[in-house]
Amino acid sequence: MANDAARAAAQAAGLPWIRGGLVEHGGGGLRTGGYGNSAVFKTDDEGYGAIIAIEPQTGEKKWEFKMKDYTESGVLTTASDVLFSGGREGNFFALDARTGEALWKVGLGGTVASGPMTYSIDGHQFVAVCAANSLYVFGLQE
Repeated sequence: MANDAARAAAQAAGLPWIRGGLVEHGGGGLRTGGYGNSAVFKTDDEGYGAIIAIEPQTGEKKWEFKMKDYTESGVLTTASDVLFSGGREGNFFALDARTGEALWKVGLGGTVASGPMTYSIDGHQFVAVCAANSLYVFGLQE
């Protein structure tokens, strides 16, 4: 149900529908990752995790950002088209939500398993995420 709502919201806004946590295996096909599958894939033939933007009207893949493993993190997109997410390998990153181009990345030293969140204080925007046993907060540039 949540995916249907996200797809409908993206379609209404004329934006690509972005879905994280998918794993593509060398044998083809997509499935969602789950607990108990802790392998980090070494090659694309073995499999990989990805954040994929899908055109809601056609189902066409607009872009794909590959990761070495699937993600347990959520995906957050800001009004300025910056997408934030993380992965089991400990990276937290920002992508251009329209193109999938990597904008920024930082290693946090542990699995990013929480969804990132954003908030504003006195007109300055921040993004926060948990990794391992810590909370990290980053100020966004004006």
